[in-house]
Amino acid sequence: MRPALRSLRAEKDLTREEAMIETERRKLLKQVRQAWLELYFQDAALRSLQEARRLQQKQLQAAEGRFRAAADMQQVVIRARQAVARINEREPMLKAQIARSRAQLGRWIGSAAALPLPDALPALPAPATDFDAARHPEWLASEAMFDAARLEVDMARQDYKPAWMLDLSYGMRRPMPDGTERPNMATAMLTLDLPVFRAKRQDRRLAEKQAMESGARFEIEDKRRELEAMHESMLAEYAALAERAKIFEVQLLPAMRRESQVTIAGFARDQSEYRDAQMKVLDTELEYTRVRVDLAKTQAEILYLSGEQP
Repeated sequence: MRPALRSLRAEKDLTREEAMIETERRKLLKQVRQAWLELYFQDAALRSLQEARRLQQKQLQAAEGRFRAAADMQQVVIRARQAVARINEREPMLKAQIARSRAQLGRWIGSAAALPLPDALPALPAPATDFDAARHPEWLASEAMFDAARLEVDMARQDYKPAWMLDLSYGMRRPMPDGTERPNMATAMLTLDLPVFRAKRQDRRLAEKQAMESGARFEIEDKRRELEAMHESMLAEYAALAERAKIFEVQLLPAMRRESQVTIAGFARDQSEYRDAQMKVLDTELEYTRVRVDLAKTQAEILYLSGEQP
């Protein structure tokens, strides 16, 4: 019985190790996806900042021209210069963030981290249609640990019972010095282990294993609830971000672009209003990119929990 229990115990250890390896694989995939997505946003923010600087420099040139023509006050020029300086001040830190993100990605994907990023966000795989915490590798690892603890209790109880072992062997004997053949020999040995004078030690060991089993039982239930709560939370966040993205796409961005088009049509008093409208479009587009990136990062979390469609 004891060898059989030890064999089952080893199987549970193997199951737990395999589940932990799958957990680490999913975590690594999630981290790579989220790091890449954050790099994508930083790259988009840098391009938006550079376009904003181009517009602000035109604004500054226009303000300086009006000031020289005595058509505007010096304060307008100062404010325009401050706006350009503020953009110039932000650019080095943003470039440093991009370099840091690429270096972090390089740990996982090597030289591919230095490749140019696409213009559009890639589509992540679809999550599994249903979520069962009992299929998640974190829960499977907890279950294997609980099963192993239960087997440890069974093995501890076995120590209260006498144990015996039969050893059979067969050997070929060499001839005697005078050449006389000798018959082969078979031996049998019976070992009996009697648990005498070990009651207190066995009681302590059994109590320890039972405490470990109880702790593993609570952990497996806690892990199930934790995974289910995380999945529900991520679904709620994903739905909220998807709704925000829809509002940006259907309402905010079209309204901002219409405002910019109206100024082109000649309703603006001067080109400064047109550039202001363009700046609003840039800010809104960058905010929309932030929402879409956060939406994809949340989807990566859901993929970690539920797995991907086969």
